[in-house]
Amino acid sequence: MARVPVLAGDAGQELLDRAMRQAEAGNEEGTSPLDRARVITEQARHLITRGEPAQAEQALQQAHQQAHQLSTTAGAEDEAATVMGIIADIAYDRGELDEALRIRCEIELPALERLGDTRSAAVTWGQIADIAYRRGELDEALRIQREIELPALERLGDTRSAAVTWGQIADIAYQSGELDEAAELQHKRLEVNKQLGDLDGIAAATWDLAQIDLTREDYESAFPRTAPADPATGTPSGPGRTLRRSPAGDHSTGAPAADDPAAKAPAASTPHH
Repeated sequence: MARVPVLAGDAGQELLDRAMRQAEAGNEEGTSPLDRARVITEQARHLITRGEPAQAEQALQQAHQQAHQLSTTAGAEDEAATVMGIIADIAYDRGELDEALRIRCEIELPALERLGDTRSAAVTWGQIADIAYRRGELDEALRIQREIELPALERLGDTRSAAVTWGQIADIAYQSGELDEAAELQHKRLEVNKQLGDLDGIAAATWDLAQIDLTREDYESAFPRTAPADPATGTPSGPGRTLRRSPAGDHSTGAPAADDPAAKAPAASTPHH
């Protein structure tokens, strides 16, 4: 079962309530332990969004119990890792970085490495780098991305995710004043996104290059990059921040979190989740 879609408002709550009733039934036909655990974690996420922390804590406790049951079931270690990864996502979103890091390093990553799931392990290493970045530990984030995550993605031939990571490395270089390296990586990212036909990626990389040009006071180069968006080329109409891929490997753009180091610096827009 794919992650339960969380809809806004009453429709979303009705959907999750129905799924929760099925999950709590336990032995209902077609409802696997992994399905139940995923429903519970998504219910917790929805409750957090609605501002109901007490109920969310209860749901998270149930999710932990489900993950523990899966981890002690033969052949279900990958399912337990999936559930704990979602719980780590929630901890990260809530700003509980120590708990998110503990789950990633002590539970999720070892399980994925034992299973030989190299792609999911690479994504998890990237999420660990996100935590380091958000804590202001830029050298550690850079080390993980350069030495572990990026080589793994390149071995897998995952050029789309590698391009996102190049952008994130470029962002750290930009914040450190290494403008030449930042520009080189953004150009590399831009070329890959053009090859992939990824208009969002083209727009984000082009905007980041404009930010670098502006920092260099190269206004002649910066101006064409900030022109209104062209659907055929992806030229950006405004900033778009590349976020960390989800456990499924997706990426998107958005504004920096208030406690994100990027929010305190004029960063080129490829920081981490």
